[in-house]
Amino acid sequence: MPPRKLTSAPSHNQTALFDDDDASIPAVKRPRLRVFAFGSNLDESQMRSRCPSARLLGTATLPGHALAFAGYSASRGGPVATVFACDGLEVPGALFSVTPGDLAVLDRYEGVPWMYERSFAWVLTASCQRRRAAIYRLQAEQLRLGLGAPDAAYLGQIVAAYRRLGISQEALEIALEIAARKAAGAGRKRR
Repeated sequence: MPPRKLTSAPSHNQTALFDDDDASIPAVKRPRLRVFAFGSNLDESQMRSRCPSARLLGTATLPGHALAFAGYSASRGGPVATVFACDGLEVPGALFSVTPGDLAVLDRYEGVPWMYERSFAWVLTASCQRRRAAIYRLQAEQLRLGLGAPDAAYLGQIVAAYRRLGISQEALEIALEIAARKAAGAGRKRR
């Protein structure tokens, strides 16, 4: 394979050597970060609209955690996806690679620091390799609003992404069952 020829930004008669934002910087020099998606960011078109540099690396799992729907998002019309530590369970999702600039944009979409907080965790790829990735968890104030069932459109977006990626819906079903039990318990307490 011939070595890559590096040029400055392409002129009108040149094509870019790299397909992302700045062709003057070699691809090997541009750092990329991994993001573990488990909610609506599993929707590849949503992720790419938020983070144009996003590249789907494949499916992955977050071991020792459970999926839940909690808090309240006005834009989503109800509780949203989050993860919390839970021995013996794992959260399936997808691993994306993004630029630092797009990660900052994703922070804004996720409402960091008032709605979600970004942290880093170890995930397992489909080939059982450990990778460090950014994850988003609901802030404590949002968790205090309690668990609940997500809006149907939001849930539909997540379910469709699970299907497209071939992800088992078991963790999603557990999260929905817990939300339903919570709602049923709240209904009994009001009587």
